[in-house]
Amino acid sequence: MNEYTMKISAIITLLIACVCAPLSSAQTPSTPLSYLKAMVLAHKTQNYEQLYIFQQGEEVDSLRYRHAYQNNKAYAQLLYLDNAREEMLLREGMVSYFGEFQPFSLASSRILDNLPAVLQTDFEQLSHYNFVDMGKTRVADRVARMIRIVPRDEFRYQYTLWIDEETSLLLKSELLDRNNNLLEQFRVIQSVVDEQLLEIVEPIKALILPPIVPAKAADKQPLTWKPQWLPEGFKAVSTGTQDLSAVL
Repeated sequence: MNEYTMKISAIITLLIACVCAPLSSAQTPSTPLSYLKAMVLAHKTQNYEQLYIFQQGEEVDSLRYRHAYQNNKAYAQLLYLDNAREEMLLREGMVSYFGEFQPFSLASSRILDNLPAVLQTDFEQLSHYNFVDMGKTRVADRVARMIRIVPRDEFRYQYTLWIDEETSLLLKSELLDRNNNLLEQFRVIQSVVDEQLLEIVEPIKALILPPIVPAKAADKQPLTWKPQWLPEGFKAVSTGTQDLSAVL
C-alpha cells in the first residue's frame, strides 16, 4: 500500500468515525428525562423476564414477569410465585386472570397489577416534577442509573427509580409520601433480556382465553359526579365502573 492510498484510507476511516459517533451518543440516555423515556420504551418493546418482589404497605409478593414483543403487539405473563397459583396473561389488547376463581378477561393493553405505574407514564406531561440524576449504583448485579422524581408541591408523591444502564429496564422503584414513608417498592432479583422470550408468544396465542367481562348498559352512561377541585396539573383521565360479581 503506497502513501497516497494510506492517506485516503485514513481519511475514510476518520469520516466513518465522525458519522457514527453522533448516532451512538444519540442512542444513549444522557439526561434524567431521556433515561425515563428510554425505560418506558424498553418495557414496551423488549423481550425480557424479571423475577421481583413487590411490596405495598405490609403486603409483599414475589412474582415473575415475562414480556415479548412481536409484530408491534405485546404478549406477557405475570405469575405469582408463592401460595396459590395465580397468573395474568396479556394478548392483543386483552388481559386474562386465572386463579382460585372463575377465570375472566378485561379489555386492556397492559397488565397493571403488581407493577409500578411509572412504567406506563408519559413523562413529558409531568410538568410539576423535577427529575434528578443521582448517579450510578448497583441493583440485582446490574449497573443502574438512579433517578429521583421530586414533586414541586405537597400534592404529589415522590419516586426514586433505578434503571438498568445497558437495557433501560427498571430494576427498582420506591414510592414515598411527603414524610418519606415507603408506600410501594418494586425490587428486581433477576433481570434477563433474551430473544428466546419470543417463545411465549405462540403458546399464549394458542390458549382459549375466557371472554371479556361485558360492561352493563347502565355503566355506559356518563357519571354525574365530578370533583369540585383538583390541584394544578391534575386532570381526569377516564371514568367508569365494572361489575365483576358474575365472575368472582
